[in-house]
Amino acid sequence: GDAQAIDFVPVSAANAIQQVASGAVDLVAAALPQEIGEEEKVDFSQTYYRGQQALLVRADEQLTALSALNDTTLAAIEGSSAIAQLQTIANREGISLNILPFPSFNQAYAALKAREVDGVISLQAVLEPITIAESGYIVVSGLFPGEPYSIALPNYDERFQDLVNFTLQEMKADGTYDRIARRWQPTAEPTAIEIWPGTSYLDLDLIPIVRVAAGEYTRGNLYGFPDERAEQTIFLDEFYIDQYEVTNRQYADCVGAGRCNLPRLPRSVNFANYYAATEFGNYPVIWVTWQDAADYCAFRGKRLPTEAEWEKAGRGPENQLYPWGKAEPTNEANFNYLVGDASAVGSFPQDRSGYGAYDMGGNVREWVADWYEWDYYLNAPQNNPMGPD
Repeated sequence: GDAQAIDFVPVSAANAIQQVASGAVDLVAAALPQEIGEEEKVDFSQTYYRGQQALLVRADEQLTALSALNDTTLAAIEGSSAIAQLQTIANREGISLNILPFPSFNQAYAALKAREVDGVISLQAVLEPITIAESGYIVVSGLFPGEPYSIALPNYDERFQDLVNFTLQEMKADGTYDRIARRWQPTAEPTAIEIWPGTSYLDLDLIPIVRVAAGEYTRGNLYGFPDERAEQTIFLDEFYIDQYEVTNRQYADCVGAGRCNLPRLPRSVNFANYYAATEFGNYPVIWVTWQDAADYCAFRGKRLPTEAEWEKAGRGPENQLYPWGKAEPTNEANFNYLVGDASAVGSFPQDRSGYGAYDMGGNVREWVADWYEWDYYLNAPQNNPMGPD
């Protein structure tokens, strides 16, 4: 994307959640711990960092044990989860602490240097570089439990949440995340992208999506069926589309939530228990009506693609007749009962468009938003066509 199109706004630990919840910012990507109590206000991405609060103290004061902190004054950042954590620890250990909140870390650190406080609480990764740059300070770790750090997002926007999570996973897969992490913490092992405390991102039923850039493509096929022979150059705005067909497991989530009807039949061509059997969880759902498909999309916070969007996603940026090129299908896709039934989504690598969408040339039929009209192509608008009225 265009980095110049992003507005970066400073936030603090004290106001970060409220900034997202109020709509003042679209996301907060600062060092923000994922707290269960805040999940009614915002959603969180997958954990991208396992952080731990620590204590920065002067080396000559020997404040390296909990008992030594009795009757001390410690600085913390306003809104930091460490304030409540440290107070809980103090109550448990029977020690007395005076905790002073500061609007920023720089102000808290300045108070330590001026000997106005005895220590500063912050992320261990923030404090350790100070001990390298300046002598006379040490970091006391092990006082606080580890915390998951995530990106805060607006509530109930599953599409945006999926996009952020998938972007984090892509950054991890191509090495970008590890390179950034090592610049910040050269000696630490980069964190996995996961749900805290240890569920792999890849085990989640998050739904990968692909981006289709704004631009033109040629719709129709001069040598195809009569209703598609009116080739036309169409312009579409940017959009996103699921990378894979909707699976039985994903659709079952909607049924379980009472938002979707069961498929009209539970079977496929060869398998009587196709919909319900665990072994077919990653196979495309079938025997659903257009309304079922629309209800499922609404359940996920999405919509059905228009026919024009679907075709462009399948053609890819090269505007090919098929995801793999111009040649008629042989074994590139699950076409004409090649395997005798539906196949697991994404099983045919060549049936992947240039945008990254799978099974656009085969497997099962897919619903789009438009109604059908046989001569629609003859007079359809050329910009973002929505289908017949």
